This record gives sequence, C-alpha cells and structure tokens, in this order.
Amino acid sequence: MARPHGYNQRAGSRIDRGRLPASQIARAVGVTVSAVRNWSTGQAEPRTDAAITLDDLRATTKALLDGGMEPERVARWLISRDPKSRQRPLDAIASRPTEVLAAAFDEVLEKKLADDDSERSDTSEFAAVGG
Repeated sequence: MARPHGYNQRAGSRIDRGRLPASQIARAVGVTVSAVRNWSTGQAEPRTDAAITLDDLRATTKALLDGGMEPERVARWLISRDPKSRQRPLDAIASRPTEVLAAAFDEVLEKKLADDDSERSDTSEFAAVGG
C-alpha cells in the first residue's frame, strides 16, 4: 500500500522541523499521541481528514521557516494564544487553515519589514558617520 503523504517519517519530520511535540500535533489533528507515533513508525496511515490537516500544518510551518523564523519560535507561535481571539493557531488549523496560513504569512512579513527597517537604520547611521 502506498504511503500517500509520507507521514511514516516521524510525523512529517515533526512537521518538517518546526519541532512540534507529538502531543501538539495530535491535538491539532484531533487524534491521540499514539496515532501520531503509529504514523511516525509506519504502523498506520492518517485518515484523509487528518492527512489534510497535517498538510495544512506542514504548509504553515514551511511558510514560517522559509520566512526566516527559528524552529523554536515556530513552535511557540503555533501554540501561543492570539491576544484578541484567545485561540492558538494550532487549534484553528483544522477548522480554519486558510486563516492560520494567512496569519503565518503576516507574521513573516512583519519580521521581514522589521529586519528591513533595522538594516535601513544601520545604513543611515553609517552614512551619517561616514558622510
């Protein structure tokens, strides 16, 4: 039997190195920790709805990591509560994956803009000193 999403590789390499604990992956997907472990060892495959949620979680993690966020910060971001909604992105991934992915892109964009502002201020200080 073909392994459709490769989840036998340590639950998507712990969701592609975002370093999420199996307990958090299980909570997001709505399964037990033993189910995640069974996927990791190749003893079982996720149901279709779980596989879709895992793919959404992987896409969100990839967006954050590709945007330059450190793996530890990715895990913290996913499990931290939003101050307004009081909901964690990880808990919303199954019901509203598009919103969570959009929030992840917003987070990356904010970081990029902050980094750009920092570089610009460093450059302008150099110009003022050197000029």
